Amino acid sequence: MATTKKPAKKTPRRPQGSGGVYERTVYRLDPHTGKSIPRIFWQATKEIPLSLRREAGRARITGNGRTPEEARERLDLNYQKLLTGDRTRHGRVAGPTLTVKDLFEKWDEDNRRGRVSDDIAAKYEGYFRNHILPHIGARSLAKLNKSDLDHLFLDILPRKPKSDEDSRPLLGGSALRNIFMALSGCLAFGVRNHHLDYSPLDAVTPPRRTTVREPAAKYAEMASELLAVLAEEDEPNYCRWLFQFLGLRRAERLAITWSAIEGLDGKEVRLSVHQQLARQQDGSGWYLKEGTKNHQKRVVVVPDLWVKALRKHQIRQNKWKKDAGWQPQPEFADLVFLQSNGALITPNRDNEEWHAVLKAHGLPYWRGHINRYITAIWLAEEPDPDIRVARSILGHESDAMTYYYSHDISRSQGPAMKNYGQSVAKRMAK
Repeated sequence: MATTKKPAKKTPRRPQGSGGVYERTVYRLDPHTGKSIPRIFWQATKEIPLSLRREAGRARITGNGRTPEEARERLDLNYQKLLTGDRTRHGRVAGPTLTVKDLFEKWDEDNRRGRVSDDIAAKYEGYFRNHILPHIGARSLAKLNKSDLDHLFLDILPRKPKSDEDSRPLLGGSALRNIFMALSGCLAFGVRNHHLDYSPLDAVTPPRRTTVREPAAKYAEMASELLAVLAEEDEPNYCRWLFQFLGLRRAERLAITWSAIEGLDGKEVRLSVHQQLARQQDGSGWYLKEGTKNHQKRVVVVPDLWVKALRKHQIRQNKWKKDAGWQPQPEFADLVFLQSNGALITPNRDNEEWHAVLKAHGLPYWRGHINRYITAIWLAEEPDPDIRVARSILGHESDAMTYYYSHDISRSQGPAMKNYGQSVAKRMAK
């Protein structure tokens, strides 16, 4: 028996002029690769009544969004603006008068809500206050372009001097890249929140991150000779400089307290490394921040050379305390390393005084952080190096441990490769 085919059910047509919602893809050329980058979004459309078309200059009105619902909401907002005669640019939340400074303040507020850690938010703020806002802060987002940003990262920032007296560049490649990434994050926030259609920074080549590979081995012998001279001269800061070679970072070293040292009068002295000197978020001062850079508490057994220097330093500091000029801030009174009047030694001061010591003894300049690498080299050169000791002193995952690994492997390759060569020769002789 033949069956009759039912007619297909027709999709009801939308009322004329009601428009619709579509998923759209537009492409933008990547200036670095030459490839097209897709941007996918939803677009809601609606026809403009004939009575308003001539005034509006078009027949349809649209609204874009990340979801169909958001696109419809934008469409309704834009349509209401059309009816009320509002001629501000459609699709923008804040309008074209928003400046880079305005956007940063919105982004910073979002960051402070817990989007990133307090330390990272403070770093971002520092990058903007010191390096970005003074130059493009007043620039309208609607007018911000590639030329502005090229000028900032190729001309202005690389040429900033350390000071009026020191013409050396203030910012290295890594610092420039960090500033670039902070601005990138802020502009991306602007795109996500529809203050911008796209980030003009996408067309700018990021600064190269320069990995500092100063030849630590070159300075290792100079460092040992310098320490010997400072000890012989009984230099007041000898103990502070010696502690650079115990694997401590500057912020950790300047935050050592006497209460963190156990058994200073005994046979075995232990140092608890559990805090660092940190700047207040508003830049108003300093405080002792619990935790280290890698969030790992370390306990270091202090070698005799350091113990001897510590005891001598304690005697010297006790004499300073008897002077009427000794007036440390209460929260820093227990610090091991303070100025002779009890004032705090900041990282900048520590850095400047280290450079002054090198200059006074006719030595070339090298960063204080290099002394962590020198510590790694000296540990690796021990007759029977113990990687567990190196990890406990330098930290498991750190740049200094990379030096330790590379130096230890290089040093031990000789005997191993000699044995390997003999083994291959024996195989060939069979």
